[in-house]
Amino acid sequence: MPWPTAGPVRILFIGNSLTFWCGGIDLMFRNWGFDAAAETIPGATLAKLWRSGRAKAKILEGGWHIVVLQDDLPEYPEKGDSASRLEVICQQFNPVLSKFLELVKSVDAMPVMYMAHPYERLAHTSLDDICLAHKMAEKSHDGLKIAPGGLAHSLMKQIGMEDMSLLDEDLEHPSEQGLYLHALCIVACIGREKLAGLQWAPDGMPDSQVQMFKQIAVDSLEAWDRDVIT
Repeated sequence: MPWPTAGPVRILFIGNSLTFWCGGIDLMFRNWGFDAAAETIPGATLAKLWRSGRAKAKILEGGWHIVVLQDDLPEYPEKGDSASRLEVICQQFNPVLSKFLELVKSVDAMPVMYMAHPYERLAHTSLDDICLAHKMAEKSHDGLKIAPGGLAHSLMKQIGMEDMSLLDEDLEHPSEQGLYLHALCIVACIGREKLAGLQWAPDGMPDSQVQMFKQIAVDSLEAWDRDVIT
C-alpha cells in the first residue's frame, strides 16, 4: 500500500469479539504507532454488523488508509455436509462482503479481511471451510487482501508449538499471543517489510519467540499466496 508521507497510518477494524478480545487488536496497532480504531459487536457476523449501521457510519467518517473486516464464519447456520456448508457460507458471506468492499473503496481505503481461526464450540465449520470461503472471496473481488491468521494458528500447531496457548481458556477467543499472531498477519498482508520494525510485543515474550511469530506470519502469507491453504 502507499504509506502516508506524514502522520501515522489510520486503520479501522470491523468485527466481533475475535477482534476486541484481550484489549483489542486495535490496541496492538496503537502500540505499534498506528492511528487505530474499532467498531465491534459481540458474536456478530458481517451481516449483523452491516444491519446495525454503526460500522457503515464509522467507515464513512473517512480518512482511513486501511479497513480490516473480520467475519465469524462458524456463527453461520449449520447445514449438511462440507460442500453444503460451504455453499451456505458463500451465499451469505459474499453479498454482505461486497457491500462492505464497495463502501471501503468509496472512501479510498485498502480493504483487508482478517481471516480468523476455527474453534471447538462451533466445530461444524473447519479451517478448510474458512480458508476456501476467503480464497473464493479474494478471487472474486479485485483489490481485496486476506490476512490468513487462522492459517498461521494452524501452522504453529504443525511445527509442534501447541503449548504456545494461542487460544484463551474458553478455547474460542484468542489469547494475547494468539491475537498478536493475527495482528502480525495483518501487518504482513499490507506490507511484510514493516514487520521487522514492530517493537511492541506482549509482556514476557522473549525476542526469539517474537521473531518466530513474525516468521510464521510471513510463512502463512506465502502459503496463502501459493494456494497451500490447509
